[in-house]
Parts: sequence; structure tokens; C-alpha cells
Amino acid sequence: MPEDSRGVEPSPSYQLFMLVLCIFALGQLGVQAAFRLEPSTRAIIEYADLVVCIVFFVDCPGSWPRGSLAPAGPRRPTSLIAGPTT
Repeated sequence: MPEDSRGVEPSPSYQLFMLVLCIFALGQLGVQAAFRLEPSTRAIIEYADLVVCIVFFVDCPGSWPRGSLAPAGPRRPTSLIAGPTT
């Protein structure tokens, strides 16, 4: 399991919570797109969406990788057409 930027593996319960939150956010989007809602219901959904966005925003830096995304050291180019080079 990949580690977060602090070198700590996220717990399975935390990952499940984030998965449920993602599904909840997608469900909210689907409900807003599929149904004509009363203004009070739409306001409640918008507040819930704001809370979900805040949770994702707070979680985001912990998901970033440490250091550069570029591979370390020089790499020899590979080509599927030309075959292996020596």
C-alpha cells in the first residue's frame, strides 16, 4: 500500500471513508442533475458539497508524493519499433 507524504500508510477505515465520501459526492451531483429540486433542498445539498470539498482539500496534501515525480538518474530511451539498443 502506498505511503502518504509523511511516510505513513493510511488506514483501511480511512480509505473506506474517503471512498464513501467520493460516492456520496457523485451521488449528490447526479441528484442535482437528474431532478428539479426545491431551493431549500438545493441549499442543503450545496452545504453538504462544501463540507465534502473541504474534507478533500484538507486530505489532498497528504496524498502528494514526496520529492520530484521525475525518475532518478538518466534513462536510456526505449523504442518498440527500433528494438533494443546496445
